[in-house]
Amino acid sequence: MAPRSRLFITCILIALAAAGLAFLLLTLLHATLSTPAVHNADLAVQQAVHGWTNPTLTRVMLTLTFIGSIKVFVPTLVLALIVLLAIGEREQGRRLIRKRQVTAIFALGIGGALLLNDSFKLHFHRARPQAPWSIGDEPTFSFPSGHSLFSFVLYGLIAYTLLGRRSPRRAPTLLAAAALVLGIGLSRIYLGMHYPTDVLAGYLTGACWLGGVILIDRRWRTCRTTSR
Repeated sequence: MAPRSRLFITCILIALAAAGLAFLLLTLLHATLSTPAVHNADLAVQQAVHGWTNPTLTRVMLTLTFIGSIKVFVPTLVLALIVLLAIGEREQGRRLIRKRQVTAIFALGIGGALLLNDSFKLHFHRARPQAPWSIGDEPTFSFPSGHSLFSFVLYGLIAYTLLGRRSPRRAPTLLAAAALVLGIGLSRIYLGMHYPTDVLAGYLTGACWLGGVILIDRRWRTCRTTSR
């Protein structure tokens, strides 16, 4: 079998494994939602987070949830691609502009996240919280949280690509990405749009899918190196 064919099959298997693991974890989590312990914990955490309510924090949470929305998500994705492609990477003293690979990895990451989010929401069919302080109604289902999933994958990919440049700012980059992702997830609970377990499900799906995309990227790099 040709190397490119083997690489393609390997990438497909990794993607299927990542999606399958995410589905398994969410199935296990979803099965516990109706148990008194998990249900009560969901409500208790939601009430505790709502207990922090004050005008300043509400403005912060509205900003964070806006950052995680499609209105910011798409422009951020486009801007990130432009910047990353312009910067390129430095590996072993050589400047490598991986334009096709970076574009493909972001397309796979975001496209797969969109597909998993829509598929899982329809499959698990969980209704949104009916919290009196909710900022509004959304037509989609609640499990998993799309904001949490998309922010995990997008900002995780940006951090991974920047860290791949062997930048000395590794810790600040990673901490900034983690803080942003956690803040967006917390905002969805604070504003009454999701249960805590919805956000957890978004993070689990995002972690599985991002891990799979990174494995595919590293496999791609390995094959490119050995083929030289």
